[in-house]
Amino acid sequence: MATLVLTAAGQAVAGPLGAVLGQSLGSGLDSALFGGGRGAAVAQVQQSLYGAPIPRVFGRARVAGNLVWMAERPAAPVRGGKGVPTPGVRQSFAVVIARGEIRDIGRVWADGQLLRDAAGVWAVPVRWRLYRGGETQDIDARIAAEREVTGGYRGLAYALFEELDLGPWGNRIPNLSFEVMGADGAPGDWAARLGEEAGVTVTADAGAAATGFVADGALAEAVPTLALLGGLQPLAAVDGARLCDGARLWRVPAGEVDAVAGDAGLPMQRLRGGGAVGDVLVVHADPTRDYQAGSQRVAGVGRGPARTLESGACLSGAEARALAMRVALRESGARERLRLSLGWRWLGIRPGDHLRVGDRETRWRVVQVTLVGMILELDCVRDDARARVPEVVHDSGAVAPQVVMPPVAGWARGVELPFVPGRAAALWVLDGPAQGSARYVRVRNAASDRVTGQGWRQGGAARGSLLAALPPGPETMWDEAALLDVQLAEGAVPEARAALAVLEGDNLLWVGGEVLQYRRVTALGGGRWRLQGLLRGRMLTPATAHAAGSEVLLFALDDLADSGVGGDATGAAMTVEVLDSVGAVVSGPPLTLQGLALAPLAPAHLSVQRTAEGGLLLRWVARDRSATDWQGVAATSGPWRVMLAVDGGVVVERRCDSCALGMSAAELGGPLAEAVGAMVMVEALGVGPEAFRTAWRRVRL
Repeated sequence: MATLVLTAAGQAVAGPLGAVLGQSLGSGLDSALFGGGRGAAVAQVQQSLYGAPIPRVFGRARVAGNLVWMAERPAAPVRGGKGVPTPGVRQSFAVVIARGEIRDIGRVWADGQLLRDAAGVWAVPVRWRLYRGGETQDIDARIAAEREVTGGYRGLAYALFEELDLGPWGNRIPNLSFEVMGADGAPGDWAARLGEEAGVTVTADAGAAATGFVADGALAEAVPTLALLGGLQPLAAVDGARLCDGARLWRVPAGEVDAVAGDAGLPMQRLRGGGAVGDVLVVHADPTRDYQAGSQRVAGVGRGPARTLESGACLSGAEARALAMRVALRESGARERLRLSLGWRWLGIRPGDHLRVGDRETRWRVVQVTLVGMILELDCVRDDARARVPEVVHDSGAVAPQVVMPPVAGWARGVELPFVPGRAAALWVLDGPAQGSARYVRVRNAASDRVTGQGWRQGGAARGSLLAALPPGPETMWDEAALLDVQLAEGAVPEARAALAVLEGDNLLWVGGEVLQYRRVTALGGGRWRLQGLLRGRMLTPATAHAAGSEVLLFALDDLADSGVGGDATGAAMTVEVLDSVGAVVSGPPLTLQGLALAPLAPAHLSVQRTAEGGLLLRWVARDRSATDWQGVAATSGPWRVMLAVDGGVVVERRCDSCALGMSAAELGGPLAEAVGAMVMVEALGVGPEAFRTAWRRVRL
């Protein structure tokens, strides 16, 4: 009967839409609530369907949303370092989360695993943007770059992920769910907002609290559920449909009823009827358990069919149990009806009001008011659930919370190496941390502020520092006397290798511009390590001294990445930048390129012989990067500059294209006549540091 009354009242006030709202309010416990609602777990399944309902979020809830855009071409896979798993595809995509404007996003889950915690820390490097669903939000630049005509999805909150590494999820877009912060307030406030959107005034007094509510169906489904959550009652009013919490209570003296009954009115009748009331089951999402689906069952007073309320609400176990108890009591009370007649002075009573007759504490809810002459005929149902529901103490049980383990702060370092076997680059990039989580690296020219190379990297280098000074060492033999003590970052563990493995390229270490290799490792504790059995001056770097505190990088050959910087950048200051997991830019120290990778190599095996005529015969062996061992033959030779110096001054200078040069006795006369010794230098002409291109030898005249 309440359904009929409220439908008519709603239609009179707001037309057909008001009739729908009125009908939904009046049928608070019928099929709009039981058996036809949205399951708590359904909201956490990501979709990509045309016409799929987009949820409206109130309070705080977990939803998945709808995949609405994906880049046509995935980004190139990340190049993995040594020991790194197969590279993953990088995909850009957008997910609509909710309808209407939201306040923020909290946690994010990917395939049920926590991807972002409440503090905003991501478990993997993520570049993303959140659009909160405002009516004036801009078009995303990434989508606009791929689509000639696109919109800004105004009125829809969505998240855009740019080049997310899909490797951890089998190179597929994972099922993402989001903790959404929607409109604040209580269930009554949320019902009022839904009514306002429909053009129907819905007001509500204060009701019970709930963590959140997800509405993705029709208005006729959402409003009665919100009414139950807040303990509200439906009624009709001259100014529109209204929800109240039954706070307006009328106390009717028993004499008033009796007086009307004696004047042709209906006597008070208390009727009991209806079927047996079975169990009530409330399905909800528990925010204390990462919004996992839960249920609370309350036994009914009879053996009737069980009622299941798919609430779509985020409730704690105690809140869900209190709701189940309230529904069970209302179902039981609805079996008792009261009919009575009152005089005209009680015309202020409206459907939804509560009555107490005489000195009895039983509460009756008015569902229909009929005015016959000057007699008010009331149909009521028993509804004292609010007074009889005790305070619920409920423990949802212990739960092991998921914890985000963020990647170690990414770093990248540019290094200039004269020679790398089988490869060539003007500038190499080493990056970490050692566990190899991907990061976005770019190389910037500090003078022009122009990015000359960029891309995703997944290197496995480790960083540390030198604990004690390291003196110069030999470049042509094992240095068994030197001790290289280093402090490495947490998780970095150097390993000992056989001499043959080291000679084949294992156990590389960069310190202060020199590349070394090591054979033996001793753990000193606390991330400190002692490296022995050294090979100095590897990759044609100088075996110079290094002070304590110098930066140390442990790497493998596969960890070296070409920066994309060309040889024309010689003399420029380059900065290597890395974007960490939250998009912040971390810059490494600037490096001025010397052109070591392009400079010709100094000759080897410089020999000086006296001729029978008293002159000098100089011979040497040319080197290039295709022949660096003792048996190799250089593909190119010359030009050369040959100098003979005495007391620091050059007295003879010659140029040639071959790897041999003779100096006659006449050339050596004059200033060299009284000299005992001299310095012979052979320089390969070209770019790069002069010292790097020059071989020298002292000779006795």
